[in-house]
Amino acid sequence: MDDEKLLDLFTDAVRMHSAYVKRNLKRMHLQIGQGAVIMTLGDYGEMPQNQIARLRKVSAATISVMIRRMEKSGLVVRKNDESDAKVHIIALTSQGREAYQMLKEDSSRRPDIIFGGLTDEEKKEAEHLFRTICSNLEENKITEEENKIAEEEKKAAEEENKIAEEEKKATKEEKKAVDEENKTMEEDTVEEEDKAAM
Repeated sequence: MDDEKLLDLFTDAVRMHSAYVKRNLKRMHLQIGQGAVIMTLGDYGEMPQNQIARLRKVSAATISVMIRRMEKSGLVVRKNDESDAKVHIIALTSQGREAYQMLKEDSSRRPDIIFGGLTDEEKKEAEHLFRTICSNLEENKITEEENKIAEEEKKAAEEENKIAEEEKKATKEEKKAVDEENKTMEEDTVEEEDKAAM
C-alpha cells in the first residue's frame, strides 16, 4: 500500500473516531472538550483552573471560556482558594458527577468497539505504530508552534507600524489644521487692517 492510501485510511479512522466521540457527547448534552475536563476532575478531584489547562494541554484562555460555559450548564462550580483569593478552584457538581459516571461507562466500552477483532499481537503492533505517528506529529507541532509565534510577532510588528503610521498621519493633520488656523487668523488680521485704513 502506498503512503497516500495509508494516509487516507488513517484520516478516515481519525474522522470516524471523532464522530463517535461527538455523537456520545451530544447524547450526554456535552460539548467538545467538556468531557475531557469532567474526566480530569472526576479522576483527580477538584483543582485550580490553571492546573486543568496544564493537564489538558490547552491555553488558560480556552479553559476559562469552557469553565464559564460549564458553570452555566450546572456541571462545575468555581470557588476561591482559601489560601489565595486570586486562584479559582474548580469542582464537579452533582450533575457533573453524574456526567462523569456516564463518561466512565462509555470509556470502558470504547476499546472493545474500536479494537474489536484485533489479536494481542496486533494490538502491540498498533501501539508501536501509534507511538511513532504521535512522535512524528509532535515534532511537526513544534515547527507549527514556532511558525505561529513568528506569525504573532509579525502581526504585532504590523500593528505597531500601523499605530505609528496613524500617529504620523494624525500629527500631519494636526499641523495642517494649525497652519490653516494661522492662515485664517492672518487673513482676518489683514482684513481688519484694511478696514481700519479705509
